Amino acid sequence: MTFRHTFIFLIVFISVLCVCNNTWAGRGKIRISRATIYKGDIKIKLGEATDFKTSRDVKSIAVGTDAIADVLALSPRLIRIVGMKPGETNLIIRYSDGYAEEFHVMVNKGYTVEVISGINTRDSLSLSGW
Repeated sequence: MTFRHTFIFLIVFISVLCVCNNTWAGRGKIRISRATIYKGDIKIKLGEATDFKTSRDVKSIAVGTDAIADVLALSPRLIRIVGMKPGETNLIIRYSDGYAEEFHVMVNKGYTVEVISGINTRDSLSLSGW
């Protein structure tokens, strides 16, 4: 029974030693940066552009799906967002001071009117909900 306890102790001790050795050697260090703060929604109509002014200098811009929204930095504090196709994506803006913001971008068709015309030759045809 003591051999078994000694064997288990050695296995646990060696495991802890390996984990600590990696951390002490610098291989297991975790780098934590500032969290991204959710700032809200940006609504854009399809095919339209909007300019977005920031209070800080922008370091980088990332958009989740560039097919939905195209993003362009016009200056260190001015970003242009263009609605490319209907859908939703996210936009992350990282600033030179390390601060980061995330926005939910929604691109829709806007208010469109579809006119459906045709000839009704049957008296039994009816449209419900109109």
